Amino acid sequence: MLTLPTPSVALFSGLPSDISVEIVSHMDVDQLVRLKGTCSLADEYVGAVLHTRSRKLLDHGLRSYDGFIARLVQFRAVVGGIAALCILFPYHGRPPFVDVFVPDDTYDDFMEYLLYEEGDDEDDGLPHIPQLSLRPPPRYPPGVSVMYRFSRGDHEKGGFSINLVRSTTSSAVLPITSELHTALFNYVSPRGFCSAYTQFNQARLALLNPLRLDEDYVPPKYLRPALAAWCRNGWDLNLVPLSLPNAGPCRGVASIGCAAATRYFGDRHCAFGRIVPMHLRHMELEPADDSEDTLTVLWWRGGVTCGWPCHSGSRELVPGARVCLRIVADGV
Repeated sequence: MLTLPTPSVALFSGLPSDISVEIVSHMDVDQLVRLKGTCSLADEYVGAVLHTRSRKLLDHGLRSYDGFIARLVQFRAVVGGIAALCILFPYHGRPPFVDVFVPDDTYDDFMEYLLYEEGDDEDDGLPHIPQLSLRPPPRYPPGVSVMYRFSRGDHEKGGFSINLVRSTTSSAVLPITSELHTALFNYVSPRGFCSAYTQFNQARLALLNPLRLDEDYVPPKYLRPALAAWCRNGWDLNLVPLSLPNAGPCRGVASIGCAAATRYFGDRHCAFGRIVPMHLRHMELEPADDSEDTLTVLWWRGGVTCGWPCHSGSRELVPGARVCLRIVADGV
C-alpha cells in the first residue's frame, strides 16, 4: 500500500485532529467501512489508520517495509489469518507470526525475495540466508501445497516470523478457507481488505472448520494446544452457529455460518473495501493482472447442519471451496 499520512484536518467537528486520530485508531473493520463511506476525509483517515497498523505489525522485522509491500503487489500475495485479524480488529492483540498467502505460480519468486533481499548483509558483502524451516503438519489442509517459516531472531524473545503459505491454485486466498476456525477468515492486501465473519469476531466467537477436525468432529491432538490458546484469550469456539449466544434461527444457505451457507469473500456478510483513498488510487502499485478484482473464493463450511431445514434434510455436508469469477459469485 502507499505510505498514507494522517490528515491534518480534524475529522470530528469540535475535536482536535489528534483526538480524531485516536478515535479512528481504535475502530475495527466494520466501523471503519461504515466511516469510510461518509465522506472523502473519512476515506483518508481509514486508509491512514490501516497503513499505520500494517507498518507497525511488519516494519520491525523487515529490512524494507516498502519493498515487502511492492512484492505483495507484484506476486499477488496477501497477509491473512491471525495477522489480518490483528490489523482489522486491533483489540485482539499482536500476533505471534505473520501468515502470507501466495499463489502457486509466484511462490518461488516470493521465496527468493525473502531469502536474498530480506537477508542481512554480512561483512563479506554476501547476503545472509535467514533461518528457513519447513512447517509440515501431519497433512496440509486443502488449498495448501506447502508452508515454510521465514524467521529472524528468537521467536520466543520477540523475533519476527513469516509463514509463507503456497496455494494450490493461482488464488492466494483459497488456503484461507482451510484455516482452523472462522476468526482467521480475513485478509489484507496492499489494495484491499476483507473479513468474512465480522460479527463473530467482534464478539470473540468462532466456528471450528470441519476440514481440520477428525471424522467425529474432534480436534486432532496436534491442534489442541492452538485451540486451547484461543480459549485462554477469551474466544468461544463452537461447531455449529446455533451454539453461539443470541444465535437466533438458522437461515440455511442464506446464513452467515451454517454448514450449508454458501459464502464468498466480498459477500453481504463480509466487511471489505479498498485501502487507498479514492483520490489517490491513480498512484497505487498495479499488479501484473486484475485477478484480485475479477476473482474470488467461494466456500461452504460443511460439517454438521443446524437442523433438517438447512439443506433438504441433510445432517452432514462435505466442506468445499473453489475459485470463481466474482461476477458469478455475486449471482449466487
